[in-house]
Amino acid sequence: MSKYSILFKAEFKRFWTPAMIVTAFGIIGFGNVIAFGMGTMKQLPKTSNLVEICYDIVSFFSVILFSAGIVGSDIKSGWMRTLLIRPVTRQQYVLTKISVISTVTLVTLAITILIPIVYFMLLADSKIIFDVSPTVTFLMLKSCEVVLYIIISAGISCWISGAFNSLALYIWFGASQLIEMLISKKYWDIPWLMTLKDFLSPSGFQDALTYSKLGVGFPMADILWGLASVAFFAALMLLSINKIQIDIGSE
Repeated sequence: MSKYSILFKAEFKRFWTPAMIVTAFGIIGFGNVIAFGMGTMKQLPKTSNLVEICYDIVSFFSVILFSAGIVGSDIKSGWMRTLLIRPVTRQQYVLTKISVISTVTLVTLAITILIPIVYFMLLADSKIIFDVSPTVTFLMLKSCEVVLYIIISAGISCWISGAFNSLALYIWFGASQLIEMLISKKYWDIPWLMTLKDFLSPSGFQDALTYSKLGVGFPMADILWGLASVAFFAALMLLSINKIQIDIGSE
């Protein structure tokens, strides 16, 4: 058995505290309330519409709740220090943490979506249409965006103790959008600032979704930009995990 498999199983077991089990069921229940509520009002004739409304809202809360304290809590509790006494590198530790949180988040979201889709397709009186291509495209791109947010949250958690990294993630996104608007309006003629603003609030996957819905062709450029954002923030996260001092915590 590989080291990553052992680490994954250990971190996966540590993740499922009673609080997280309740949280996962709460997310599934919340998402189903939204989906069934919209479905019974007959406003969702296609699965892509149901998935988009439900997944957008639920993924927001999933990232906040599941990635809270992804690294900072382990530093504060001393778990990371204990783990690194063994032949485990910081990179192996943080990549495993991200894999566990991403797996849990995406599986929870998949269950949340699957329940209403099966019901409205097979059991409900008024059936919805399963439009395969838009539904699969949305799920793939939105899932990539979720993983990107978890990576960014992990990077922030290297410097913020406790569970405030998730909140800081969305505060940063809100502030970055204001900065992006300022740069676009006043400093549009400065090339390096125009490039920087796209990394302040990475929107490649979201832009790809927008172009997909418009039906203007395959958004390869936006998908590549989204993947570039994943690589960029993963590099920053790995740099951060190497810089923190685990003996004194993350304060």
